[in-house]
Amino acid sequence: MVATLLLTSCTAVNGFFAGTPPTGVPTPIAEIAPSPQLQSYYSQPLSLADCNGTFKCGNISVPLDYANPTGAEITVAVIFAEATSGTAKGTIFFNPGGPGSSGVQWVKDGYDQLGTANLRANYNVVGFDPRGVMGSSPVKCLSAKDTDKMLYGPLTAPLGSKADLANSINQAKKFAAACKKNSTKILPHVDTVSAARDIDILRAVFGDSKLNYLGYSYGTFLGMTYATLFANKVGHLVLDGVVDPTISNEQQSLGQLKGFDFELKAFLTDCLKHAKQVACPFKGNLDLNKFAAVIEKYGAAKIPYVRMEASTNLIGGQPFSMQNLREVNAMAKNTASWCC
Repeated sequence: MVATLLLTSCTAVNGFFAGTPPTGVPTPIAEIAPSPQLQSYYSQPLSLADCNGTFKCGNISVPLDYANPTGAEITVAVIFAEATSGTAKGTIFFNPGGPGSSGVQWVKDGYDQLGTANLRANYNVVGFDPRGVMGSSPVKCLSAKDTDKMLYGPLTAPLGSKADLANSINQAKKFAAACKKNSTKILPHVDTVSAARDIDILRAVFGDSKLNYLGYSYGTFLGMTYATLFANKVGHLVLDGVVDPTISNEQQSLGQLKGFDFELKAFLTDCLKHAKQVACPFKGNLDLNKFAAVIEKYGAAKIPYVRMEASTNLIGGQPFSMQNLREVNAMAKNTASWCC
């Protein structure tokens, strides 16, 4: 029986405190691979070493190209935490979404926030970097300095103008060209189907006959893809903040903007309603046109936030970038009613 739970939210709530799970290494399951050419990957021994003092980390070999499984191989970085009871019912694989977020860093930073204490007592926890991400043959594009400039640099034209849009398109083209130039080997093979096939190898190597999986945001699409490819290998599948695979990326972005709009309204409404109890920094009536105008006037450089360097992929703080300003500006122009 396949147990699937779909939760409608935006993305994972990230913890900041690493836990202290005990250590231990599962035994790979004896299983016949989907094809003889993949048998060595499914049967490979699991080799993990202590990392960050309390976890075990390692790398699992997978084919670069599943259409040529006897050709070149890459590795998928993993992090493991044993069930705190010492007797695991199985393993739960976690993916925070993105796409492009590090599951290894996510587990390392927020183990105590993953699920409940009861879940962590009864299940091993595994985080992984999908192919092309951080520890798993990462895609390399611009330098950290140039990526920072692209994401956080000052506007070169009035926000939302034709010149601003043209500049954004030009930067996106330069970014894509840099990725193609600097990641010639891995880039053609960074796709959701290949990542899902990687997960099936991870499942077998970690000794589970069925996959128990929790995915957020894009991680839901990865989970759905796995279930489509390996329906008979699905155990408990939890998808939180489900990505609709039937709509375009543009429609996905519009839906997310509407969600941000809704949450911002709810936050400001509650803040103003309970201003005395929560020391709300805002005053007056809810008018998000004014809110957007303030953000546009002062710019991202003068708004405090938790910086996430482009050279890393740390979970725990999202920068308020020029892209955020464009999104807020777009919402202000295209939303009919802003006042309550």
